[in-house]
Order: sequence, then C-alpha cells, then structure tokens
Amino acid sequence: INHIMIFENYPVEQQVEQLGSEGQEPFTISNVVATEQTNYDLNVVVMPGEGIKIRFMYNTLSFDQAGIERLYGHFARLLEQISLNPHVRVEELELLTAAEKQQITAAFNDTACAFPSHQTIHQLFEDQVECTPDQVALVFGHQRLTYRELNERANSLARMLQAQGVGPDKLVGLMVQRSVEMIVGLLAVLKAGGAYVPIDPEFPSSRIAYMLEDSEAAVLLTRRELAEEHHCHANTLFLEDAALYQGESSNLETIARPEHLAYVIYTSGSTGNPKGVMLQHRSVLNFITGMREVIDFEASQTMLSLTTISFDIFVLETILPLLGGMTVVLGDSQHQVNPQALGELITQHSIEMLQMTPSRLQMLLGHEAGSRVLQSVKAIMVGGEALPSKLLAALQAINGPRIYNMYGPTETTVWSAVQELTHAQHINIGRPIANTQIYIMNASG
Repeated sequence: INHIMIFENYPVEQQVEQLGSEGQEPFTISNVVATEQTNYDLNVVVMPGEGIKIRFMYNTLSFDQAGIERLYGHFARLLEQISLNPHVRVEELELLTAAEKQQITAAFNDTACAFPSHQTIHQLFEDQVECTPDQVALVFGHQRLTYRELNERANSLARMLQAQGVGPDKLVGLMVQRSVEMIVGLLAVLKAGGAYVPIDPEFPSSRIAYMLEDSEAAVLLTRRELAEEHHCHANTLFLEDAALYQGESSNLETIARPEHLAYVIYTSGSTGNPKGVMLQHRSVLNFITGMREVIDFEASQTMLSLTTISFDIFVLETILPLLGGMTVVLGDSQHQVNPQALGELITQHSIEMLQMTPSRLQMLLGHEAGSRVLQSVKAIMVGGEALPSKLLAALQAINGPRIYNMYGPTETTVWSAVQELTHAQHINIGRPIANTQIYIMNASG
C-alpha cells in the first residue's frame, strides 16, 4: 500500500441532488462512476492505481467527521497489518491506533493517587475515635453507640479472639443477624489481626458448613440459636454473652499489616461451590480513597446500611463511613423488603446518603411516599445491577439527591468505576477510581 487517503465528507443529500430525482444520471467521483441512488449511511470507495485511494462518503445526519476519521484510522491500521502479514488471523488484528492506545493507557487510566498504604482499617478507625469520641457512630433500633463505646466493645472482644488464636491471616466466621453486635464483631476481628468471613444466617446449612470448612475459620462469631439451627460445631463465641465485652477495653497493639487479609467474601462459583475472594487492608483503604475522591462523604453525615453483610458493597455502608466520622444507621430485615418501613427509617433518621440496588430503589419508588422520602437525601449510590433508564429518569425527577452509578467485581474491592448521572442523558459506568485500570477486551485479549 503506497498511499491511503481520506477525502472530505460528502453528504448523501448532496449526492441525491446531483443524481437527480430518479437517481439515474451518472455521477463521477475520480475514476469511479455511480449510476444509482444510495440508501446507505456510509459508502467506502476503493480506487486502485499506482497506489490505493480510499474515499469515505457518509450521511452527516448519521456520522460526524471525528467518527469517520476514527473509522478511517482503524481501517488504515487493519490494512497496514494485513499488508505486512497477509496470513494473519482476523482475530489477531488490532483496530486501535497508536494515539488511541496512548489515550486508553495514559489518559483514561491515569488514576495514580496517594492513599494510606502503610496503615490498616482499624488503625484509621481508632484515629477517628480519637477525633470524635462522643459522636454517634452506630444506630440500630433504639440502640446507639458512640465512637468511643463502639471502639471499647470491639477492643474487649478482640482480646477474646486473640486468646482463641486469631491473628494475621487467620479467618473468623461472622454469622449474625443485623445488629450492633455485627459491627462490633467485624471491628473486633480486624483489631485482633484477623480477617472476617461474612456469613448470611439465611444461607442453607450446607453452604454455611462448606464456607467454614473451606476457609478453615479459626473461630465462629455467632449467636447460640443460629449455631444450633445450622448445627455448627466450630470453635464458637456467642456475641450475646456479656462477658465478651467486660475485659480490658483499651486499643490493642497492631499486629496486622496492610498486606494482611481484612475479609474473605464467598461469591457464587462457576463450579457450583462458592469461591472465597480474599481482600487486604491495603485494597480496602485504596477503595475508600477512590470513593472519597468522587463522592463527598462528609463527617457527621448519616449513612444508611441496608445491604446484607455477605455482599461486598456492605463495606461502603459501614467501614467507609466509620473511618470518616459519619453515623451509620443499620436497617433490619423488615426495612430490606418493606418500602413503607424503609421510607419511615430514612425520614426518622434524616438519612443523607444511601446505597441501593436498582431493584430495591424501584421497590421504594413504587410506594406512594417513596419519591418524597428521597427528596432530602443528598446522595444515592446505585449498583449491583444494571441501572434501567426509566429508574434513572424517576430518580432525576425527584430533583434532590445527586445520583451515582457504581460498577465493580468483588475481586477488585467493591466498586472500581463511578459515574455521576444527576443530570446525565445517557447511562454509563464512568471512569476507574484511584489506582484502578479498566480495559474492555475480547475473547482473544
């Protein structure tokens, strides 16, 4: 190939004018003659000779010049590769130009960002306790714990866990209904140096047994009735026992490091058995940094936590706000399924930030007071499922909260990409967050 050229755009309506109303008169382009009217939005004319000339003719109502220039660049890239290697397989051909590769790797994925890579989750929580000891950290029903109270209860329980052999990269099963003890237990496991394995009490007994066996959990934190219901014979501490919280309550010496595990979440495996996804302290703190860059999580704001503990997005509703001086309001199982009860909870506690799946949001908006309830909310984070355009329109019509679309697999720590859609016309998942790169690839990589 000696020469490849792209000529100026040639709108279809101008072609039709020159062809005549019946489209039968000859219309000459260089040495190519078109004798019939085209109904296509794009024509590519190849003109052989000493070199090859290529002309793109397109409908300006369907394409813009920048899009055609990209198309030309991709076409030229393909021809270049084929000319150098005529036997290349189609699946091995690359479309992207050097400039586009640079845009993807250096511009779109330029997400380098400093984060607290030398600290652990519980160290940052303890720092927050120092700053706001009397701020309410956790609300569940009529129970309220300040940051100091939550910290002290977790410290006492953490010492009991260490006495049971819990330490760095030792896993602890956490199987309990939504309660204050659920958060106390989670923090206690981290303070003891271990990693928690969240287990939904609603899981079948066989699945719970598999998770405990596969994770080799050193201890199971649960309640007596749950242990009996699921026939758990593991080394067990019962969270309702008052004695667990009566020991020394000062902060423990930190023995976990940023590279140690913080939690292991079991997701549905492709083989039939759930698979454990292991996440480090460092990964969680990078995630929190990335979220704070995009969304304003203000200290003293109130965050609703409605997600089941066995879903990783639970981390955004609990650990993230507790590391920033916010108040976490825990909803119970009734709030998860009853839109009226959920609406009353949001109103009662003046919830300012919440995260929900599209299906749960639709449940709430399906209730007559749903839209009114959300008017005072400052930010709604939507994720876990594809966001329907009708739901986005309904949220935008509330004309109150900022709306964020979230995306990310468990393996990359909760969310990996975020896009604000408050005034958007189209739905997308946005750009990668801090220190995260995203590439869209085909089966051949």
